[in-house]
Amino acid sequence: MRNESRSSEKLTLLEDEMPKDNRTFITITVDMPRHPNYAELTKGQKFVLIEAWCHCREYKTDGFVSKVVWNGLATKRDRIAIESLKGVEVIESPPGIQFTDYLEHQQSKAEIDEAVEKARSAGRKGGLTRAENARKAQADAQAPAKQPLKQNPRVVQAEEEEELEESTDVLSKRARTRTPTQRQELFDRFWVCYPRKSGRKAAQTKFEIAIRDNDPELIIEAAKRYAEDPNREDQFTAMPTTWLNQGRYLDESPLPQRSSIQTASQRGMAYMSHLEKNPPPNSPPPAAIDPFAPLSIEAAS
Repeated sequence: MRNESRSSEKLTLLEDEMPKDNRTFITITVDMPRHPNYAELTKGQKFVLIEAWCHCREYKTDGFVSKVVWNGLATKRDRIAIESLKGVEVIESPPGIQFTDYLEHQQSKAEIDEAVEKARSAGRKGGLTRAENARKAQADAQAPAKQPLKQNPRVVQAEEEEELEESTDVLSKRARTRTPTQRQELFDRFWVCYPRKSGRKAAQTKFEIAIRDNDPELIIEAAKRYAEDPNREDQFTAMPTTWLNQGRYLDESPLPQRSSIQTASQRGMAYMSHLEKNPPPNSPPPAAIDPFAPLSIEAAS
C-alpha cells in the first residue's frame, strides 16, 4: 500500500510539472477503433469520422456538419457507410448530418463560451489588482521623505489576491506554454491595431510581460478602442511601451476631450498678427521701420 501511495504521489507531481497543453481537444475512448458500432468501417472511414468530430469542436456546431463540408471530407462511398451508423442522422434543412450523441461526449458551444468568459473575467480582475498595486507603489516612491511610510499595498490587498490566485495561476500556466510563434502572432495583431508605430522591439517585450497574467484578446481589443477613440490626438498618443507598462488596456472609459490651449509661441504669433492688422497710433508704415533702430511705441496723445 505504501509503494502504491508513493507511486501515486510521484505521478501527481510529474503531472503538475508538465507544461499544460492549451490546444483544443475532443474526447475519444481508446476502444473506439474496435467498438461494435464502428466494426463495419474501414480505417480510412474511421479517420473521416474523427475528422468530422474535430470539425464540430473547432467550429462549435454541437455535432452538425453542413452538406458542403461533409462532401469535402469523404467520398460518396465513405459518406454512405458513416451515415448508416447509429447516432448519425441525415438532415435536409439545413442540409447536412447531425451526430445525435455528440454532446454526450464533447463540450457544447454554450459550455465552451462560458469557460472562455470565466477565464477572460479572471484575467481582467487579476490585471486590475496588479495595476492598482503598481500605481500605489509609484505614488509611495514619489512621496516626500518626511511623510510616514505607508503600509505595503501588497499586504493590504492580500485577501483579494488570495481569491484571485487560482485564476491568475491558470493564465500564467497558459503564458508559459505559448510557443514563440504564438507569442509573435499575438504581438503582430496588437501592433497592427495600435495607433503609434514606435519602439517595436521594446513594445514587444512589454507586450509579452503583459500577456503573462492578462488575456491577450483583452489587450488587443483595448488597443483597437484606443486607436478608434475620437478624443485621441496623434501628438498626444502614448508610446506603446508606456501604454502597456501602465496597464492602460484595463481602462474602460474613453479619453477626456482636450481643450484648445495655445502654447506661448502660438500666443506670440497671434499677437504679431493683431499688431499688423491694428498698428498703434502714429506708428510709421512697416516699410519705413528701420530694423536696426531700437523698438519704441509712442503712446497715443
